[in-house]
Amino acid sequence: NEPSEMSIVSSPIQSVVENINRRIDEQRNNLAAIILGVDELWDVSLMKFIHDITFSSLRHNVMELGSRRLLGMGASGVPRFARASIEHLFAEAVVDCSRVAELETELRRWGVFSEYEDRFLDLFRKH
Repeated sequence: NEPSEMSIVSSPIQSVVENINRRIDEQRNNLAAIILGVDELWDVSLMKFIHDITFSSLRHNVMELGSRRLLGMGASGVPRFARASIEHLFAEAVVDCSRVAELETELRRWGVFSEYEDRFLDLFRKH
């Protein structure tokens, strides 16, 4: 919620949008968006944008998760996607010890810390 850059312009809104669109196209920035809204309600405009993007990608994301077999539950009752996330965090924590706290939080959130405890503690022996 903190702007990293701000430019105040005094041009018609359509001209500003076109200029920003041109800049985005030149930079080939696929992750940029222009959100047009009332200044006092910028946060509502942002939430609506996030909702719309999430909703429009829901079907694709569910199909992708299903194809990767991440939607089902494992034998222990922990979702497969959670196990995949834990494995990913372990791999990151091996090379970047700043990820250890996030890994611990995830292990405790899913109630599997004791299951991974030895492996978790081994991370400290490696650093």
